[in-house]
Amino acid sequence: MTRGLFRLPDSTYACEVWYRANGQILKSRTLLSAAEAQRFQQRVAESLRRLAPMAGIDQSGRPTFLGGAYTLSLGLYGWGIPYLLGMEGSAAIGTYLLISAGGILIAHSATERMEISESTANLSFYGSMMGLAHGVMVAIIVGNNEKMGKGYVSSAMIFSTLEGILGYQTGKRLKLSGGGVEMLGTMSGAGLLYGYGISSLMDQTSARSISTSMLIGSVVGTAAGMLMVKDDSYTNGDVGVFRGAAMLGAYVPISILLAAHVDNSKTFVSTAMIGGLIGGTIGNYLVKGKDFSTAEGTYIMFGAFGGMLIGGGIPFIAGANGEVAAVFSAVGSLVGFVAMYQRYAPEAGQRATGSSLSFQVHPEGLAAMSMRPTLSLQNQWTTSIVSLSYRF
Repeated sequence: MTRGLFRLPDSTYACEVWYRANGQILKSRTLLSAAEAQRFQQRVAESLRRLAPMAGIDQSGRPTFLGGAYTLSLGLYGWGIPYLLGMEGSAAIGTYLLISAGGILIAHSATERMEISESTANLSFYGSMMGLAHGVMVAIIVGNNEKMGKGYVSSAMIFSTLEGILGYQTGKRLKLSGGGVEMLGTMSGAGLLYGYGISSLMDQTSARSISTSMLIGSVVGTAAGMLMVKDDSYTNGDVGVFRGAAMLGAYVPISILLAAHVDNSKTFVSTAMIGGLIGGTIGNYLVKGKDFSTAEGTYIMFGAFGGMLIGGGIPFIAGANGEVAAVFSAVGSLVGFVAMYQRYAPEAGQRATGSSLSFQVHPEGLAAMSMRPTLSLQNQWTTSIVSLSYRF
């Protein structure tokens, strides 16, 4: 018996099996979606590993995993360890270079025969980056001292390491697709934002209370994400559409409040939280059974962004004030999102778009920015809010 998996021009897959029966060679052909094909490949790989443990090791995510390890070695451990040891001057510089190089060499050697899928590598990196934020929050909660710089750094390093390992182990156990991993990261970051929003509604002003609320929110968001990805039905493009709908759900009502000259901050926060929840629910419905490609999800996000710019630009040309422009930009973003969704939804999962362009929004970046007023300048951390990437 011979089996083959082929990608068809419309981006679906065909599984063909040739076998002999009654002296004849017969062929069975089954059509699979992209998600079904990926799960089929995972099952085949698992069977191969059982029969020959050292054969067919999936290392597709090793470059991503090593990239994350290199980033943490250069950007955290390299300077963090000398700082904790109180080193200064040339000794600190030399130690930084040696630790950074050691981290790179150790990661490369340790993963030479390790199974690392693309989704496992991404989930490990998500865990490491979220662990940085969680570590700082735990240090604030435990120490409640905005001057404890070494406490922040040591806690961030510990939690980044632990959550990176946890992400790797979770990825191996759940065997999520790339979309499942991205949804899990999105929900965890969104939990940080909702935790901050709740602390604002409760008039919490201390760094300890805000950090506690955000940490709880992140845990709840991660738990919600785990429930959402249980059936592993999301593609990366699906998550992009979901995220765009959630953002529109928050942005549109806020623009109306601006036009109505509402000046109550709690009204803005509660409206954004409720709107984001409604928008996310709608977005989750819109991607059911669609299997948007990464490029299609990016195009839909670009449609919303372009509509926002056009909607905001026209009122200014006409001499209108900023409140009118805010409403028009919200309407424009909504129109752009809907138009691009209708353009790509009928063909989602059925054809290749020929692009590896990806536009992402990072809720944890927004959360970090929102916490800056509560921390002293030397104890703030930096992370991106949006990213645009193209995979060659």
